[in-house]
Amino acid sequence: MSFIVRFLLFTIILFAVSGPQLMQAQVTDVDDIRLKEAPETNQICEFEPTERNAFHYIRRDDFSAKAFTEPSAEFQVTYQSDCNGQQWPAEAIAAIEYAVSIWETHISSASPIRVRAVWQSLPGTTLGSAGPTLVAQVPSPIGMNDTWFAVAQASAMVGFDILATSTQEYDINMRLNCNFEEWYFDTDGNTPEDFVDMVTVVLHEIGHGLGFVGTMGANVNTEVANWGIEAVNGLNPIIFDRFAEDGSGNNIINTSIYPNPSNDLYQAVTGSEGGVFFNGDITTQTNFGTPVPLYAPLPWEDGSSFSHIDEEPFVDTNNALMIPFINRATAIHSPGSIMCAMLEDQGWPLGNGCIELLNIDSAISFAETDAKFGITNVGRTLEKVVRVSNEITAEDPLKGRLVVNSNHFNTSEEARNFSIAPGESVDLSVFFTPISVRNQTTNVCRQNPSNCFHNATAFLFHNSKKRENPIILDLEGESIEPGRQVVLKQNFPNPFNSTTTIPYVLSIESDVKLEVFNSAGQRVAILVNEIQSAGSYEIDLNASGLSSGVYYYRILVNDTQEYKTLILIK
Repeated sequence: MSFIVRFLLFTIILFAVSGPQLMQAQVTDVDDIRLKEAPETNQICEFEPTERNAFHYIRRDDFSAKAFTEPSAEFQVTYQSDCNGQQWPAEAIAAIEYAVSIWETHISSASPIRVRAVWQSLPGTTLGSAGPTLVAQVPSPIGMNDTWFAVAQASAMVGFDILATSTQEYDINMRLNCNFEEWYFDTDGNTPEDFVDMVTVVLHEIGHGLGFVGTMGANVNTEVANWGIEAVNGLNPIIFDRFAEDGSGNNIINTSIYPNPSNDLYQAVTGSEGGVFFNGDITTQTNFGTPVPLYAPLPWEDGSSFSHIDEEPFVDTNNALMIPFINRATAIHSPGSIMCAMLEDQGWPLGNGCIELLNIDSAISFAETDAKFGITNVGRTLEKVVRVSNEITAEDPLKGRLVVNSNHFNTSEEARNFSIAPGESVDLSVFFTPISVRNQTTNVCRQNPSNCFHNATAFLFHNSKKRENPIILDLEGESIEPGRQVVLKQNFPNPFNSTTTIPYVLSIESDVKLEVFNSAGQRVAILVNEIQSAGSYEIDLNASGLSSGVYYYRILVNDTQEYKTLILIK
């Protein structure tokens, strides 16, 4: 099985070298990832309508068709009802499926994103609430040390399904109000007067579940604010918190300025220090060079403050999705460029929808090549270099990360976050360091090669809007015991008539002699007598000149030798 690249126009140059010094640490082991229950959804968002009819419509058809025709993520929604026996209306399910199809083109993940949608009675005019079920800690350089991520984002970043390692069934919990009477379920974006568009509400709530959420909380009676989720070393922020600043550019979670908990922190998050802002590089650039203001009312509003963008600059714009309320007669069927930029700053791999909105013009180039890792000893390392180029005609940097979902394969630190200027290239290393030996029986290998080879998938996430995202790379390597130079395998077929094949593998370049002897110990054939490089070999023996009987074949490799028996029947 070759190293398969399911995408063209991406330059890859691969070389193989060995040596334990090439090993690099990578988050591919479940033990490296910490999981914890996320805050309750009503602490994140209690989305309510205003009484204003805005007649403001941002429809799906208003955007590039490309942004909606190439899904780069998969959502799986489970519908549950807790509404006094009332089941989900079919038109509501259709609206939710339409909303998730929009998200599927704006983010990129190799793992399914599972949503539990509950149809239930919520207080007053609350439309819905949502948030991640779990948060995960993904260490640097893929993630960030001492930082939590929504579990769906963590899976997208590391390239494997973290949720599957837990007892939790869903990445996102979402509740929608079954008693609200002015829902507009159609997907055409023509929300009538006094009605609320369900597609917009679902897009908003799933945005929270994907990680548009901070950990900030406050007590309005004591006027004390606090942040953080418990970790082994105390309270740690979620990634969203790390971008929050006051009006002077001080990080809100800097405890030397704002002790946690404290009244000083409360004053800051309710706007007394010049407001609260999300200041990520991409977000600020997208917002015309200024940080994006977060919703920071005084007094603090549970379920609204901090984890939304401020309504004043963005209401009735293309970026209104994540403001803390929704107007009636409104449809926002796009995350908007600001939301996409905030997700990218937080490390979310983007899909074509967001890339289109951010007007990113980068381009990857490619030349297809065959590249098995070959064979090595357990504990030794083979390296392959993947050369990634940004075409000279591009206008923007090519950014991305290369991650692998296996304990036997990992990547260099440079591969986990790269940025390539137009016309430039970088070499990203992928390492094969087997930690165990697979089955070496020839017949078993021929029937199912996966029994004998270590296989893994590498995911190349990138921001090129003209290319498949992620690019999928299938990796393969073979291993033998530590220190062993050769494995001589059983010939096939055996017994045989006239012709048979003798397979063997070498872990290092070796001086090899392969010989055949009869039962009396007389040598009857020399099949190989040369220096061979590391790899797998199959040597044919033509026994037409030999008589029936039992024969022995021996391989001499440097200072070691192995024997096996073959049977010739004519």
